[in-house]
Amino acid sequence: PQNVVAIGDSGNDAEMLKMAHYSFAMGNAADNIKALSRYHTDDNNHQGALNVIQAVLDGTDPF
Repeated sequence: PQNVVAIGDSGNDAEMLKMAHYSFAMGNAADNIKALSRYHTDDNNHQGALNVIQAVLDGTDPF
């Protein structure tokens, strides 16, 4: 899990986010998902998931 990036926004993502070292909650995520994620990103309307994925692929720091 040290090299895993996970992005989630709702209850069904909780277990995945708990397992990933780099866990991101979307800006529009439920409060419990934001609380258990290490990092936060923009909401769905501002390409939050894409921003994290692009940063990882580009080798830049998405944190």
